[in-house]
Amino acid sequence: MAAAAKRNEDDLSDTGSAFEKKIKLRPLKCLEPGVQINMALIVLNQPLDHQYSHLLQLWNRSTIRAATDGASNHLHDIMVTREGTDFVPHLLTGDFDSARPEVLDFMRGKGAEIVETADQDYTDFTKCLRVVHQRTLENNNKVDCLVALGAFGGRFDHTLSAIDTLYDASKTVGYPVYLIGDDNIACLLKPVRQPMTRVSHLFGEQALFSTFLESKSVA
Repeated sequence: MAAAAKRNEDDLSDTGSAFEKKIKLRPLKCLEPGVQINMALIVLNQPLDHQYSHLLQLWNRSTIRAATDGASNHLHDIMVTREGTDFVPHLLTGDFDSARPEVLDFMRGKGAEIVETADQDYTDFTKCLRVVHQRTLENNNKVDCLVALGAFGGRFDHTLSAIDTLYDASKTVGYPVYLIGDDNIACLLKPVRQPMTRVSHLFGEQALFSTFLESKSVA
C-alpha cells in the first residue's frame, strides 16, 4: 500500500489518549533540513557504508541513540575507516552473540551503556525499542518519533521481524515509529484518517514508501 498527502505543519491534534491522538504523519521530517525534532534513533544490524549520509543526518539530529548487538560492529568499523567520526551510542542492547568482544569493550570504554537483553522470545530490535522507550520515560525525554535505520536490505525474515516490531511498538509507545533502509521507508497506520507528506523530494522518485494498517484483534 502506498500513500502520500500534502504537507501539514501540525504534527499532533489532540483527540484523545496518547494512543488515540490523530497523528499527522511526516515520515521524513527526521531528514528534512531546518526542521526541529525530538527523535530517538535505533541502528540495526545492517551494513551502513551505503547509508552513511542518512546515518550522519539521523545521528546528529537524535536526542537518544541506540544500537542493537551486531550494529555495534558496523558503527565501530565506520569510526575506524572514517577518521574523526563518533558513532558511540548512548545505549547498546542485545544478547551480544553478534557483537565482537573488542567492539563491546571499545563502546563501553567510550561511555555507551551496555544492556544485555537475553530474552529469546523477542528480536533485538523489539527489545532495544522497549529499553529506549523505558529510558525516555525515566528521563522524562520528549520524543516526537523513533527511527530505525537498517530495517531493510538484509535477510527477508529480518525485514518481516522489523515490520512485526511496528505492531508491537503500537502497543507500547505513543509516537510514530519509522523503518528506514536503503531507499525504503515504512510505518504503521492507525485505523483513523492520517494525512501524510510526500517522500520523493528526499528519497527520489523511485523510493518506496510502505504503510501497514493496524488491525484490531478478534477474540
